[in-house]
Amino acid sequence: MTMNYPRTQSLLCLFVASTVVGCTPTNPSTTDTDSDTETDTDTSTTTGEPPDPTTSTTVPMTTTEPTGTDTTDGTATTETSETTETTAPPVNTPPTAPEVAIEPAMPTRVDDLTCVVATESDDAEGDSITYAFAWTRDGEDAGIASETVTADQLEIGQVWECSATPNDGTEDGPAGTAAATVLPVCAGVDFDGNDDYIGAAFITAPTAWTVEAWVNPGDQSGQRAIVSQVDNAEQFKNFELGIENSKPYILAPDGSDWIKAAWPNAISSGEWHHIAGIYDGTDVYIAVDGVVGAKVPTLFVETELPLHIGARVSDGFFFDGKVFEVRVSASARYTEDFDPAIGWIPDADALALWRLDEGEGTVTADSTDNANEGTINGEAAWVLECPGT
Repeated sequence: MTMNYPRTQSLLCLFVASTVVGCTPTNPSTTDTDSDTETDTDTSTTTGEPPDPTTSTTVPMTTTEPTGTDTTDGTATTETSETTETTAPPVNTPPTAPEVAIEPAMPTRVDDLTCVVATESDDAEGDSITYAFAWTRDGEDAGIASETVTADQLEIGQVWECSATPNDGTEDGPAGTAAATVLPVCAGVDFDGNDDYIGAAFITAPTAWTVEAWVNPGDQSGQRAIVSQVDNAEQFKNFELGIENSKPYILAPDGSDWIKAAWPNAISSGEWHHIAGIYDGTDVYIAVDGVVGAKVPTLFVETELPLHIGARVSDGFFFDGKVFEVRVSASARYTEDFDPAIGWIPDADALALWRLDEGEGTVTADSTDNANEGTINGEAAWVLECPGT
């Protein structure tokens, strides 16, 4: 009779002081499993070309953490978490700065200014670009966000700067800028020396004053008034700036005599000259082309009469030649030699400023707040000429 015995398993036992501490099966092919042990594996694989840096990229992430301990043999069980996706933001390159210009490049006070993008910005991604415009006036924010500044906001001597900031729909790029200085209009009035003049209202001259003009004289024979409030019916009162036999003069009568300060030398015809008469409250003196002449003492007296440019209020004394800008001020502007300016700007001392640059019509504006308009009489003609031309 054949006997079947149960298959035995070899044991490797550890004895310590004749005591069995533990035995381990020596058959490596046999493992003990426990129903509590679970292993889930979720594998993601990315193939193909590297991702485009300008597009969103999905990055799979898998994490594995221990979830417990088997009660029979101490083996830790693990569980794989669900895949988490992280989206990287797209990479954007801002546009480059544009090249900007102001048109016209040499503006006058009667021109509109336009900020022009002369060369467009570049964008690495080829995005559509828009521009935000801004203006400063003499370094201060002008509060203008359009491409154009209208002429009524301009004043001679101001420095205007425009900026154009590009945007590609995501972010701004560096701005392009341009600047321009407002120039005077090269225009004036030509008087024929016979019956032409500009009439305006009386100007009260304070204890100190300056009356000045840019002139290009023609016939200088006899006496020719440039700016006058003198009337022979009211003799020995009010100021008069003029030329007598080619020599500029200023009258500052004291009520009993014609107090005159005259330039000692003749000036040339057919050329532009700056002529100013100054009263400092004690003395009167003349300045020609920036050179101050000798002083003559006087106690100036005035009476209310209209002001004429190009003639005396009475008795004619008509000026022959061209006039570019006339200003009357409530101060002695020039006390020593100076460099004559063109394109005067109204300031706190300016009582009247006629630029004579309208170029048409019969009215010439006073650029000060006093608004003392002048009216052209006779055949005086507008001309496009000024100092330096």
